[in-house]
Amino acid sequence: MLPKRARISRDDIEKMMKKGARKHGRLFTYIHAPSPHPMAAVVVSKKVASSAVDRHTLRRRTYSAFHSLAPQVQVVCVAKKELSKATFRDIVEDMTNNLCNAAL
Repeated sequence: MLPKRARISRDDIEKMMKKGARKHGRLFTYIHAPSPHPMAAVVVSKKVASSAVDRHTLRRRTYSAFHSLAPQVQVVCVAKKELSKATFRDIVEDMTNNLCNAAL
């Protein structure tokens, strides 16, 4: 889990959903903005995982992957259905391809 100062507030999530740049990966839709400090929010809907336990597990796994990469962006990761079958390595690979290697 990311520390509170590295997580995006609910109000900021709504603002980013309306105005942020989008990038589509295999596991997530990334809504991002450049930032001097890495900040993230993860949205996992009931369509992706119907059980709250599964949604929280996917969210924690995603936060851990983001923390290990620490890209210099402010990003909201909206989970796609494929995330429920993905491994931690798949999550890290998807984030690396879409957040770290791309020019944001």
